[in-house]
Amino acid sequence: SLKRGHHTTVTGRSKPDDLEEGVDFLTLDFNPWPPTPPSETDRSMLRLSLASMNADILFWVAGHWLRRPLHMCTVEDLHKLYNVHLLGPTDLLATVMKLRTQALRTTPLHLVTIASSSAWKQRADGQAPYGAVQAAKVQFTRNLYAEASSLIEKTTIVRPGGMKTEFFDGSDVDTSEFMKTPEVA
Repeated sequence: SLKRGHHTTVTGRSKPDDLEEGVDFLTLDFNPWPPTPPSETDRSMLRLSLASMNADILFWVAGHWLRRPLHMCTVEDLHKLYNVHLLGPTDLLATVMKLRTQALRTTPLHLVTIASSSAWKQRADGQAPYGAVQAAKVQFTRNLYAEASSLIEKTTIVRPGGMKTEFFDGSDVDTSEFMKTPEVA
């Protein structure tokens, strides 16, 4: 995005070691349970919302995977999943859209939603909650575009399959058939 002249801001629980020079980073964690004190999360969301005021492309990428049969999930497991994939990002999108409307920002956004093939593919390996939030992200994006076409000119929905990353290191997941991240990027 930098090579194409885009101001780029990345958020996450911790700053990546290999973050490219010129990319801004904001700490934003939707994962804690119990939730982070609202004032701390609100400040981070406001900073990101303000940074997004001049954005022309906004990527919705969330990183929390839950692979456990529903009957074995705790309320905490489910709340973390919902917070990271749905509640936090949709709160942020609502704030960004409100700020852009109030500021009469006329350049519409291109929203890129990264979901998962689990959004449409039936799986019998404990991914019911995970697949549900992925499908919800896809449908939310479709409906948001329909209701807010003056603020969002375009949406792109990406539903990749498994990618071989350090995320799966130490797990029992066979990643031999997964996509390699450099090839995907």
